[in-house]
Amino acid sequence: MLLMNVKETLINSEKYAILFIFSIASLVRTVPELIAYPYPIGYDVINYYIPVVTNFDKYWPTISGQFPFYVSLLYVINNNIVGSYISPHFVVTTFAILTYGIFGVSIFFIGRKVLKINISYSLYLAFFVIFQLTVLRTTWDLHRDLFSLSTMLLLFSIIYERKDVNNRIVIIIAGIILSAITAISDRMVGLLCMLSLTIYAFTAPKNRLIILCSLVCTFSFAFSLIQGYGSLHNNTIESLKSSQTIVPPSYNPTNLLILFLVYNGLVTPLGIIGFKLWKNKLLKIPLLITGIGAFSWIFFQKLEFLVADRWIILFGIFLSIFAGYGIIQLSAKKNTNVAKIIGHSFLSIIVAMGILYAVMPYDESFVLYGIAGKYIQDFAPLSMQFNALDIYDNDNLIDLVSWINNNTDPHSLIIGEKHWRGWMEIKLQDERDYIFSDDVYALYKKLVSEHTTSFYMITSNGIKPPPETLKNIEMVYSDQIFNLFKIK
Repeated sequence: MLLMNVKETLINSEKYAILFIFSIASLVRTVPELIAYPYPIGYDVINYYIPVVTNFDKYWPTISGQFPFYVSLLYVINNNIVGSYISPHFVVTTFAILTYGIFGVSIFFIGRKVLKINISYSLYLAFFVIFQLTVLRTTWDLHRDLFSLSTMLLLFSIIYERKDVNNRIVIIIAGIILSAITAISDRMVGLLCMLSLTIYAFTAPKNRLIILCSLVCTFSFAFSLIQGYGSLHNNTIESLKSSQTIVPPSYNPTNLLILFLVYNGLVTPLGIIGFKLWKNKLLKIPLLITGIGAFSWIFFQKLEFLVADRWIILFGIFLSIFAGYGIIQLSAKKNTNVAKIIGHSFLSIIVAMGILYAVMPYDESFVLYGIAGKYIQDFAPLSMQFNALDIYDNDNLIDLVSWINNNTDPHSLIIGEKHWRGWMEIKLQDERDYIFSDDVYALYKKLVSEHTTSFYMITSNGIKPPPETLKNIEMVYSDQIFNLFKIK
């Protein structure tokens, strides 16, 4: 009886439904963090967000040209609100969790305000989307992408067919703020929002609010882009070039097609149905734009800067909205127990896959990723239990850094892979400096030719140094993951 009353309250009260979906989405995002604790999940989290928030002034000349709104907001929260009692790791993680809750609410509002479905169906849509692999992969480390996407969807919910409220100051102010925040928070989503609003403003019935938001978004995005190009020549800190800007070397048609099938293959047929059933253009425009980006590799196979892998993931998020809508419409039209069973079964499959993706150890990822892993692992993690390393390997890296801090000169130079740069930035003490490279041995040769003083080199265990280096090096530390050599 109690469960029935709770269900009836959620279905009949939009306020409680919003609170419910925010709580569930936040919980979904919290669980993988708790499993990984005390280590963060997300490649950019350890290599970008936490180091930048920790040493914001040092990195500002670089990040100021990289759409810095989101990370600046994290810094303000960490430095001026919670103070030194709360670690940057906690701030970055907590805000990512809250953003996921907001994203869940934005999907609910898309259902209510744009798709015009009832509270019960909007809850179904929100559940369907927040467990999608594309969304979970985005929240894994592309925090500002999901933040910007959330504000974009909230903006769409506000401006959609609001002819009767164009003169209401609250709606206008909210639309302006959301347009500007979306545009300045992330380059890719900002571009998507700007193009979507501009195209919609020209193709939809004349609406002053849409035109105003389109202009605000365009000017805000252009300002951020110009500022970025203006400071490009100052961008000398390669350690800040995270996976948000670096395209993997495995960028090729085969890998990109497999990535698309793994992330979007299951929802594509239903997404097509939902696309056909929904008549308005507002959500169709960003779906088509991201679709063009997702398949840009067909025509431009050598243009890695088009980052088709990122567009595939973003396309999958919009496709999942249409897929959920397709299921809802089919269930509503048939209105039979069979239709309802199919709808609930499909949701159960999506939820199960999402949970497995969030909690499974990296080296035990479920069969779909075991088969496709070698093709897609350079684009996306096989599980959320990963940052620069498998979560269970973080202990080894921390122990290595601790040994370096206790057993080397305070001004030592250490070289190693770029993937470990975040941990080194956070954990190395005194004046020790870490230099990284994609090719550690090439960096070693360069430093040997240029330096007369000794330095240290970190390598992965199992990878033997080239024979020509053996006379100059001495292994001083080793475990099952890492080797540390002193270069004499």
